[in-house]
Amino acid sequence: GAPPCIVGALSHRGAVVALLDVLPIAELGGAKMDLVPAGRMGIALDVDTTRVCLLAERIDEVTTLEARNGGWVNARGDAVALLDPPTLMRKAKRWVDEAAARQLAVGPVPDV
Repeated sequence: GAPPCIVGALSHRGAVVALLDVLPIAELGGAKMDLVPAGRMGIALDVDTTRVCLLAERIDEVTTLEARNGGWVNARGDAVALLDPPTLMRKAKRWVDEAAARQLAVGPVPDV
């Protein structure tokens, strides 16, 4: 089966784009979803030549960030955690490659 970070695929301007759940990739918890809950949205992201869509529950705000005390804060001074998209993509790709290798070792799943 697919790794826990892959929750589906969608069509974006005629191209198939993977829908990724960032929680397992960033090791922030969460279990693999069988179905994407209604009301979730995706954030399109291009890293190098690869486009993915990150699953999001909500977007709280768009703001300017400022470096402070070794971290990042928003305009109100609240601490903000940042994700590194290239690192997330490398980890997701590694998981997909590992899942594909396991599938090749086991062989095709018979039709039911």
